[in-house]
Amino acid sequence: MHMYVHQGQINHIVGDVTYLALFLKRRNLYITIHDLNIFENSVGIKKFLIGMLWYQIPINRAQRISTVSDFTKEAIVSQFNISPCRVYVIPNPINSAFKFVEKRPISTRRTVNILQIGTKENKNIERCMVALNKLSDRYRLRLTVLGRLDHKRDLPSNGTLEIVNKWDLSLNDVAALYQESHLILFASTYEGFGMPILEAQAVGRPVVTSNLEPMRTVAGKGAFLVNPWSSADIARGIETLITNPQLADYLVESGLKNSKQYSLQKIAERYSAMYQANS
Repeated sequence: MHMYVHQGQINHIVGDVTYLALFLKRRNLYITIHDLNIFENSVGIKKFLIGMLWYQIPINRAQRISTVSDFTKEAIVSQFNISPCRVYVIPNPINSAFKFVEKRPISTRRTVNILQIGTKENKNIERCMVALNKLSDRYRLRLTVLGRLDHKRDLPSNGTLEIVNKWDLSLNDVAALYQESHLILFASTYEGFGMPILEAQAVGRPVVTSNLEPMRTVAGKGAFLVNPWSSADIARGIETLITNPQLADYLVESGLKNSKQYSLQKIAERYSAMYQANS
């Protein structure tokens, strides 16, 4: 009732609470959908309820829908049978905490610090671990995993790969992890967007990411693309950046240029244009 009484001129729901659209007027109501992961990974009555309360009903009530990638827009249009013109693609902006810091040169004579972002199933950590184990006989590698590891999972390890696990960090501490790394590993099997790619590019670190949408588009020319279903190909991407500093430098330069498209100011202008389209 409080939310209904105190509605503003524009009401925009973001995050995983789109069902709040049920309690707001349709006029000037906007919702942002980041991905369909929870819907696509559900079955039976759970999938039906999530589809209706988190997606179909809020979509029907909203004046406009925004999402973060063409990949997710296509999925929304297909799954929920709505007109593409109702869906605006507006990417996420890069937080200003992720600032460029001069690249730490990779050397095969020293430990190579690799940052893995995320531990959920779609983050593909098991295949990434297999890839790193293949390389750890030839290179000294330290893997920092951002996100709590479930130690009950049987993660493959040959004992020579150094693993550091960090979680519940402040935003500035997360940015520092990027800065301390030589390269970022983000070979997900599914993403609605892929913000770690842009965060790495803004800091000035080469990225190994998946040759899948939307990661491929988000990365632009600023990442080494691999097949996330193949640990051998993930290993190939990592080793290529370790042994080819010229390519790593090119990816950093390209990534910096790419990341400038995602400044807070540019993204705010796109949201403003969406709001004004209905005024």
